[in-house]
Amino acid sequence: EDVITQAEAKAMAEKYNQKLRQLLNENKFDRRSPKPMKYKCIDMLEPCLVIFIDRPHQPAFFMEAYIAGNFQKWNDNAGYVSGLFDKHVDKPINDWRATPQAFSHFSFFFSQGERIIVDLQGVGDLFTDPQ
Repeated sequence: EDVITQAEAKAMAEKYNQKLRQLLNENKFDRRSPKPMKYKCIDMLEPCLVIFIDRPHQPAFFMEAYIAGNFQKWNDNAGYVSGLFDKHVDKPINDWRATPQAFSHFSFFFSQGERIIVDLQGVGDLFTDPQ
């Protein structure tokens, strides 16, 4: 089931990137200050399921490529958003990123409320293990 979920999230990421390219081509990006929109495509790792059929009990493993860099959890399915608020003080902090949150929002909007892709984590805009 995890492999299917991640494959569906990758397909949604491709739709998100396609929409970004369309908006860029139509000159509809908001480039006003103080924080102009940036063109940031995303990607989702492609997992695979490996089953050792010649071993006792045929063990199965969920595998994906190693991601080098600073691994970060961007949001979760309980409402957590990385960097939005300090865990100890109820005030904003500075490491908040819009791209993962924009993708989660896009998935809900694009699916007409049928799905929302959250629990995003990874390095930069390369995500893995969504819910």
